[in-house]
Amino acid sequence: MKLDTANILIVDDDDISLSILESVLSEDGYATIKATSGLEALKIVKENAPQLILLDINMPGINGYEVCRRLKADAKTAYIPVIFITSNEDEDSICQSFEAGAQDYIHKPVRPIELLSRTKNQLKYLEHIQLTKLINANDDKMSSLESMVTVVAHEVSSPFGNLKLSLGHLESSIGSTKQALKHNSLKQKELESFLNDAFEAIHISHQNIARATDVLNSFKLVAIDQCKNTPSDIPLKKYIESILLSHKPKIKEQLHQINIDIAENVVITTQPGALSQVITNLIDNSYLHAFEDIQTGEINIRYEQIHKQHRLTYTDNGYGIEKVHLDKIFDKYFTTKEKNGGNGLGMPIIKHLIEEDMQGSISVFSKARQGVEIRITLPLKFTH
Repeated sequence: MKLDTANILIVDDDDISLSILESVLSEDGYATIKATSGLEALKIVKENAPQLILLDINMPGINGYEVCRRLKADAKTAYIPVIFITSNEDEDSICQSFEAGAQDYIHKPVRPIELLSRTKNQLKYLEHIQLTKLINANDDKMSSLESMVTVVAHEVSSPFGNLKLSLGHLESSIGSTKQALKHNSLKQKELESFLNDAFEAIHISHQNIARATDVLNSFKLVAIDQCKNTPSDIPLKKYIESILLSHKPKIKEQLHQINIDIAENVVITTQPGALSQVITNLIDNSYLHAFEDIQTGEINIRYEQIHKQHRLTYTDNGYGIEKVHLDKIFDKYFTTKEKNGGNGLGMPIIKHLIEEDMQGSISVFSKARQGVEIRITLPLKFTH
């Protein structure tokens, strides 16, 4: 976002005020959109989110306070800075403005220098926030990729080791057989034994090559998706299986079972990288929280289409979540396992990925000692 070309929404029921604000901002290079009521403003924001909103307080219908509260209550618009522009000068109006979620407050009549200075200040802050989010997202991706590289290196070491042993044994058998042929001492049983050994070595080699190829292809698929941020059509069951294959060593360390109840022909359009992070974080949460001291837990991932929406349901049969904690699980840094490695960011990250990157929603249902059910709802049609 370039500060001098940001898109700014001006909301005021007074035509003269609209014209003055538009003129000052346009002369400084900003693109502007105008709205004359709170409802019109909310509609515009939903269709074409601006980088900044200049909002009058006293308007017919819903006033500026209510508009601001609604914007801040929606995760998709809460980040947009709001500057109230009003003739109200009393302390109560100022307090209500900031309580509603506004970032700044300008009195009428507006002075052009003050308007431009406060506008630039809020846009710089927004740019800083977006840059921080980008850096954090990249850090998360790099951390995830580093972990996956370690996993893949571990997972392919076994088939490559078996392949080396098989080829070494075959090489030794070929050498012995060549010597026997050279001295005309090769017997039929020895030849048959050599051929059987050679066939078995080749068969084992093919199996291990296929195993290593599956792991590398899975890593390639998931790793590429982690680094790009574009929606694509994915065969859901195969993709989730690829995610699980990339984390196979972690899964193999436990005796927990993961079941996937998804038809082979299900294809959805979404952000694959976000889906990968969501599934990985959900499994990590189950292992860390739900299955503590449980030797054989069970995780189920099920798909169904409901009310013209995709629904993924993730369940585990672990300890569940106590009622006192259920309302806090999406709060940043809230964790009951701080001493065991919990950082309180797993579920907030999942919620952010689902709502922001995948255009969906998430609901959690649980009772203590009765496991957890997480419903992820995604749109049938992804808005690019």
